[in-house]
Amino acid sequence: MDRKVAIVGIGCRYPGGVNTPGDFWSMLAEGRDCTIPPPDDRFDASFFWHPNRTPGKLYSRCGGYLQCNVFEFDRQFFKIPPDEANHLDPQIQLLLEVTWEALENAGIPPRSIRGSNTGVYVGVTSSEYLMMTVSPFSNISQYTNSGTNSCMVANRISYEFDLHGPSFSVDTACSSSLYSIHLASEAIRKGDCSMAIAGGVNLMLLPGTTIGFCQAGMLSPDGKCKSFDASADGYCRSEGAGVVVLKPLDKALADGDRVYAVIRGGSLTNDGRTPGIANPSYDAQLDLVEKACAAAKVHPHEIQYVEAHGTGTKVGDRTEANALGQILGRGRTEEDLPLYIGSVKSNFGHTEGAAGVAGIIKLALMISKGQIPRVVHFSSPNPDIYFDVLNIKVPRALLQWEGDGTRLAGCSSFGFGGANAHLILERTPSSVPPAAVANSDKVYEKQCEKGTGHETIMLLSGNTKAALKEQIGLWISFITNKIAFNEDRFQQSLYTAANRYQHHAERLAIVVNGPEDAVKKLNLLTRGEKLKAAVDGKVPEGAERGKMAFVFSGMGTQWWGMARHLALEDPVFSDVIQRFENVLKTLGADWSIADMLTKETNPDKINRTATLLSCPDIAQPCICAVQMGLFELLKQYDVIPDAIIGHSVGEVAAAYAAGLLAFEDAVRVIYHRGKELSKTSGHGKMLAVLHPIREVEELLEKDENKNIINVAATNSPNQIVLSGDVNAVDSFKDKLKSAEIKCVLLKVNNAFHSYQQEQVKNGILKQLRILSASNKTTELQIPMISTVTNKWLSTEITNTAHYWWTNIRQQVRFMQSVQVLLQDGYNSSVEVGAHPALGPALKDILSTVKSRTTKQHVIPTLLRPRDVSSTADDRENSLLTTASLHVMGYPVNFSPAFEEKHRRVHDIPAYPWQRVLCNAGTGYSSSQYRFPQRVHPLLGQEQETLEETNSQKSKVWCSNLSEESVPWLKHHILDGNVVVPAAAYVETALAAASEVYEDKNVLSLKNLQFKRFMFAPTSEAIIKSTLQQNSAKEKQFGLYSKDASGSWILHATAEVHKGDLTQPIGSINPLANVAERCSKTISSEEIYEAAKKLASISVLRSTALLHAQHLRPMKKPWSQLRHQTRLQENLDGTSTILPSWTRFCTHLPACHS
Repeated sequence: MDRKVAIVGIGCRYPGGVNTPGDFWSMLAEGRDCTIPPPDDRFDASFFWHPNRTPGKLYSRCGGYLQCNVFEFDRQFFKIPPDEANHLDPQIQLLLEVTWEALENAGIPPRSIRGSNTGVYVGVTSSEYLMMTVSPFSNISQYTNSGTNSCMVANRISYEFDLHGPSFSVDTACSSSLYSIHLASEAIRKGDCSMAIAGGVNLMLLPGTTIGFCQAGMLSPDGKCKSFDASADGYCRSEGAGVVVLKPLDKALADGDRVYAVIRGGSLTNDGRTPGIANPSYDAQLDLVEKACAAAKVHPHEIQYVEAHGTGTKVGDRTEANALGQILGRGRTEEDLPLYIGSVKSNFGHTEGAAGVAGIIKLALMISKGQIPRVVHFSSPNPDIYFDVLNIKVPRALLQWEGDGTRLAGCSSFGFGGANAHLILERTPSSVPPAAVANSDKVYEKQCEKGTGHETIMLLSGNTKAALKEQIGLWISFITNKIAFNEDRFQQSLYTAANRYQHHAERLAIVVNGPEDAVKKLNLLTRGEKLKAAVDGKVPEGAERGKMAFVFSGMGTQWWGMARHLALEDPVFSDVIQRFENVLKTLGADWSIADMLTKETNPDKINRTATLLSCPDIAQPCICAVQMGLFELLKQYDVIPDAIIGHSVGEVAAAYAAGLLAFEDAVRVIYHRGKELSKTSGHGKMLAVLHPIREVEELLEKDENKNIINVAATNSPNQIVLSGDVNAVDSFKDKLKSAEIKCVLLKVNNAFHSYQQEQVKNGILKQLRILSASNKTTELQIPMISTVTNKWLSTEITNTAHYWWTNIRQQVRFMQSVQVLLQDGYNSSVEVGAHPALGPALKDILSTVKSRTTKQHVIPTLLRPRDVSSTADDRENSLLTTASLHVMGYPVNFSPAFEEKHRRVHDIPAYPWQRVLCNAGTGYSSSQYRFPQRVHPLLGQEQETLEETNSQKSKVWCSNLSEESVPWLKHHILDGNVVVPAAAYVETALAAASEVYEDKNVLSLKNLQFKRFMFAPTSEAIIKSTLQQNSAKEKQFGLYSKDASGSWILHATAEVHKGDLTQPIGSINPLANVAERCSKTISSEEIYEAAKKLASISVLRSTALLHAQHLRPMKKPWSQLRHQTRLQENLDGTSTILPSWTRFCTHLPACHS
């Protein structure tokens, strides 16, 4: 129960372009405010906004919005069908991506934890997407429920990642994600799960929740969280997602994970009964922090920082800060550090369901960085918080974290239903190197001592070619800007990408020599150039990959510089050579294989070395040692073949690799094999014929020298090797040449695999009889097929002198053995040797196999350069071998390619999602909840009608009149009754005319007649407006209301005339001369007093008018009036002339009274 929990990975998506932990820290360090007005594609902000707390409206101008289209998702990456993806809540879509990124950040390939006991705990507080997809009901699909139910926020992650631990969603409002992290930590401590993914999500898809919090007065009008500041006036709603990957600390250290911070413990409580359910409780918060300290086993004064809930409300900030100070700050001595408090909400607002995890991410980054960022918008401390008395400070700049290095800190989160959470974190304890590194093979220490050169491997991949292409660009930017060409950080990033990353289908592997070389090569690839040091391709799916065999080549691959750099620099390879050397000495060898492979650097001696390497007693041990070294080199990369095959002399190293010969026995066999065969040198020749083997065999059968020419090897359908007497071989060669059959003499002076080797039979049987008597036992590890018998070998066969005699004497039936492998599903071959001599033969054999699904591959290990006066780049060649296998889909452990100090998890570019629109929201729901149609509140919706009078068309509109639709109506009172003002009739007439005459012509009303009063309804009433065409430029307007009986009552009529514009609008100022002639000033108070005397209204000040002090004075000669005033914003943009302003104009004649 006392096990500490490590935060090893972070994934996040928050406002201000915060898409990675690095982005998150940059935002904090720079002190950025990431709040913005609502994006245009969310909802019609101008429709819903109102400066005051008004039903159905919101007054907060800004929020924390993600800088992306939240309805886009990379469904193909997660293999989700289109319809299912469309009905999947964008919050779940977002969490799937962020969870993947968190695991990437942790250096945990998601595929590696499939089937594991990993728990998923996710906080979520809303499911607005359901409202967007179920109206009308016909849009509901089989995926609606599974796509929008809150349980699926967690369960879908468990499903997609195949995680078998506990999985549930948590809703405690704003503390949901901190609750989730605490529950996940406790589950790890109790052993309920071995690892956990915890976090939260929140998206603001609809304005409804914001409107609700505005009605409660919780939000800040300017949309800023001014945490702990005197100007705090509410919080700012925000959206985002955050995920942390949690593991037991001891397991994280053993696995070599990057640990951001450690969770020591925490507590969960509830406020209980308070004056209101959303009211915070000071006593409950005291209790919460005390319990958290007790659970974490820390003294309150040891806490140096608290990431507070800090929403920026006066009451909430005061309650929280004073409670924190009372428990953690009060009583600290001068020697103690002050208690700093802060809140990330000051940066991007309150992300509600994702708020607690945002605080944990901030705190984890602060602890790992050793810095405390400033609180944005903090300038004047809240006077109700006792900062000095309680030893509390709010950081105003980026500070260094002082103290003894423990960096103990707390994080609080409160739900508005009273659910509180507080967790205590600390710095990762200093420790010895991770066990995963400390317990590694000792060769790593030798590798660091001797150096491995600068060449290493860079692996990039994507689920699609487009993603891979984007990865290349991301890495160029990453190396250039993020790690700034730093060698150590570059190597750590490559290590992470190679060994701690999920590799995708489209792959690219490049051998690079430092960050500058990497950027250069990546830029060449972006221009479409091919690189010798790069391999790319797509991994076949499932069984299509086939099986892979190691092919150990025979004579003809040796050269003076073979594997020289590996023998000198690679610890694994050089260790094999040294062991080989030691065994050779015990066998009586009078020459040094180590010297042969490493010390000949003088050009004058190179030819001598080359000559020596043509002698079987020198060449064959060298070939075998290099092959055994290459096998061990590949084995440390976890490259283990499914089968093994050897060609002639190559069978010795092949048998060792297969586990059919012990190391010492393999050296014994090759030593005596070479020594015995050197006795037959100088008496024979070998001829390779590149022609269909059946035709060559028929020609040989007819030749007079057929008894002294043997078939030494059948390598492929079009490659056969003949061996025999010197003169006989020369004669047969000439005959083939005359028949225009391609053939070439091999550079040997020995007729291997021919009758000439009979003389060494007794010698080889004698020297190797010790194999049968050997007490050393071997276990078969890898299947090996014999090129002597074309059958699978066993230790009983290979540990006999007889088998190695047949290996010398019998024909090498290489083609037939390869064909057996092909029939068993082997399609990839790695040629193990100093040069790929068998590559052409393998490709010739593979060309006869017709497969539409399985691609054939032949991969070399080392390459002899064209200019053999210089050595080859063995490290690049061996890395390209592993790279090729990786691109083909074979698992490769690339850790040996990196020095121990670079085997650390480091940031790398996040996966480039290839998103497409996934949205099942309907037009109906959009028009209802996000983008309501802008309908004039008095005119209403146009109605369909067949009514015609005198063959002239008429138009009809209907609206529902109520205080909600026309809020200013309640201010127009006559004799105690709310009456619809005459100005509303005028406004309605002009609105109707404006819909008919859409070309913005001058409109005039004539013969306006008010038939009777229209009393405002107590709830809702229907009014009807008609516009009947009299002529092209004249229409008759009528305004009706429906009485209790359902009959229409006429209230007003007017003639609407369309005027002609004789000059452009704005070219004249009709008030220019009037202003000069108005000499008398009348105050606004006098206007209102005169209006009251007329008894026209009892309350004139409409909400649409500013207060009297904003009305400018007027001057009045009684024949003309000039008035200036300023209106507040047209709230919804639907009114033609704001009725309250029209009413004001109708009251100006009161000035004459």
